[in-house]
Amino acid sequence: MLNCSLETVLNVQNRLGEGVIWDSSQQCFWWTDILTNKMFRWAFNGKPQVFDTPHRLCSFGLTPVANKFIAAFDFGFAFFEPLTGKIENVCEVESSLHNNRLNDGRVDRQGRFWAGSMRQSESGELGSLYCLANGQAIKRLDGIEISNGLCWSQNGRQIYHADSPTRTIKVADYNAENGQISHWRKFVKTDKGAYPDGACIDNEDHLWSAQWGSHKIKRYTPLGEKVFEFELPCKQPTCIAFGGPDLQHIIVTSAWDGLENEPGNTSDQGSVFVLKTNVKGIVESICTQN
Repeated sequence: MLNCSLETVLNVQNRLGEGVIWDSSQQCFWWTDILTNKMFRWAFNGKPQVFDTPHRLCSFGLTPVANKFIAAFDFGFAFFEPLTGKIENVCEVESSLHNNRLNDGRVDRQGRFWAGSMRQSESGELGSLYCLANGQAIKRLDGIEISNGLCWSQNGRQIYHADSPTRTIKVADYNAENGQISHWRKFVKTDKGAYPDGACIDNEDHLWSAQWGSHKIKRYTPLGEKVFEFELPCKQPTCIAFGGPDLQHIIVTSAWDGLENEPGNTSDQGSVFVLKTNVKGIVESICTQN
């Protein structure tokens, strides 16, 4: 039987906390607050460390070098070292679309970094999903409003992706050798008012989804059957990752943006929540290709 309990609340007041991953080499979590240009590091003790980012950091992945990340900034891909502030631009993405920015991203099982884009208002152009290869952003999917929920099955043969406003998580066949995608189909249609945001896979090949607007994270079998949900004190959970020494902790970021006029207690909005569970996660992949 799956057990899950809230262990720690980090009151970091993130306006738009996102992109959380576990760095197993340094035994710490990293995440970003996109709208305040901040990156956070927490190692299960004390307060999180906070680092300034030169642009809005939307998502990122580990590299073989400690404290150096492949990053999806609002403008495009770059390598970034938060301890020094050093940035090495790789390529711009959708530079002609001034109302768009990059959003959710992740490293696949073969070491490729992917990130999708989003339009920041209804007047913007629809976004796309990109794979970084040889210093270029290769488009793999288009027609997206808000690209989210990017992750891969345990064997790397399926890719999951959500276009949040549609309340739909999709799955497709994934060619691990060349990164080609085929046969997109519906995986899950989420409940009304629950918008799929960040996602990850556990070591039983189940998908965990943070669902904006719902107070909840949910767990689905590889066939799309919901088998577990956990209610959080925040209305807008944004991203989710497994970590900790035994990969049996779950960390969930959240956002207070848009809730300024909400009635009642909003003190937990924008906090980061650390859960303890008896399910294990998978070690985060490392970017080895650029």
